[in-house]
Amino acid sequence: MAIAYPDRVRSLTLMSTAADPTDSSLPGPRLGWLVRSTLGELPLLRYRLRSGEQNTMKERIARWIAFCGQDNLDIGDLAEVVLYDLRERRGVNLRALIQHQAAVAATRSRYLHLVALTAPTLVVHGTADPLIPVDHGEKLSELIPGAQHVWLEGIGHQFPYPARFAVVDAVLAHLDLAT
Repeated sequence: MAIAYPDRVRSLTLMSTAADPTDSSLPGPRLGWLVRSTLGELPLLRYRLRSGEQNTMKERIARWIAFCGQDNLDIGDLAEVVLYDLRERRGVNLRALIQHQAAVAATRSRYLHLVALTAPTLVVHGTADPLIPVDHGEKLSELIPGAQHVWLEGIGHQFPYPARFAVVDAVLAHLDLAT
């Protein structure tokens, strides 16, 4: 959007993403992590099979603890996110996930276009992201003129981020500058 219609974009926030996922000069996804995380979720399948809000809540909390640990875990806050996903978004949209993966696979480099961006840009990326390593976020930040960044120390590729309140503060401050 910011590349094709720059006059329609007042500010830009990029989170855990890459401008060229096929760039062989940067590390790619750690496929071992993907396999381990998939296998690690098999015991949680029992909650999904039982369905219902309470079991979905148990599954998401267990998954969060497995991948993020218990430090700074606010179960009430996580429960609100889960309930919002269930009640407002009606759960995970598998079709959207498949379309997202197809879009990623079809993506080509945007490097040449990034240097022309004029919208104030904030890049947010976890330093421990195993799917899109932080090097991709660093490259985005370097290529986009005047881009600011927030590196989330020790955070992987999960959303919402465990440090989401710091991220919300950074995004709101970024939006304030763009108005």
